[in-house]
Amino acid sequence: MKTHYRWVWVFLLLFPAVAFSQPADEGTRVGGMAGVGRHNYQGGCATPINYTVEDVAVGTQVTHRDDWLRVSGGARFNRGRVTSGFVADPADCAVPNANPADCEPTEVGDVTSVTQFVGRLGFETEHLGLEIGPVLALIDDDGSRSFEILPAPSTHFWVGTHSLHLFATALPLDIDPNATFALEGGVGHVSDDLRLALGPRVGGGVPAGEITSGFVRFDRRLDGGFWLGADLSAGPSDTDRLNFAGSLRFGYHFDPQ
Repeated sequence: MKTHYRWVWVFLLLFPAVAFSQPADEGTRVGGMAGVGRHNYQGGCATPINYTVEDVAVGTQVTHRDDWLRVSGGARFNRGRVTSGFVADPADCAVPNANPADCEPTEVGDVTSVTQFVGRLGFETEHLGLEIGPVLALIDDDGSRSFEILPAPSTHFWVGTHSLHLFATALPLDIDPNATFALEGGVGHVSDDLRLALGPRVGGGVPAGEITSGFVRFDRRLDGGFWLGADLSAGPSDTDRLNFAGSLRFGYHFDPQ
């Protein structure tokens, strides 16, 4: 079965919960996120070497909605450590003129972290929403640090209804342990007691690699204003191994006075 057919079936199975949920509410929503993942990439120059990276991520976000006004902000931290590497094709290092230095996984042990601070301002109606704002990034690439304001803003756009809409997000507040500076889009739902999003995601791996995956993100509101959810993603890499990640989401919703 092709991957896009799988997403259709996932949506059809979840549609009853989406269709009969209550309308989206106003108020302030605060939350935290924490997750782990593993991704793979191919490095090396003369000889391709497959590397595996163990990823961790944490984040926090605040969202406020009052009538049409929507304000959101947050911070996220991603850290990736290269844990293993091996020659993609051992035959490349078995030839007489092979350079031993080209067959060494020199990137094993490299550690890179990315910290991002995001603020967005926008509006939301019954059938349309848009948020946009700057992103500050602190990058620590194995001891070499840089701080920059990204040239592209964090943007979230949706069209449809709260119960069922299409969305696209650049540089999201939500974390993916494998991917930073991500783009994602798909089908979403927002209501008083359930938030759901599913679709494709593309981003950069830390410290290297391009992450292309499918994701499902959901939050369920519990009694007393607390909410709990998860973000799960998986996809292919440029090696023969699968990239995967998962994060736990939790927080509290303050109803308007």
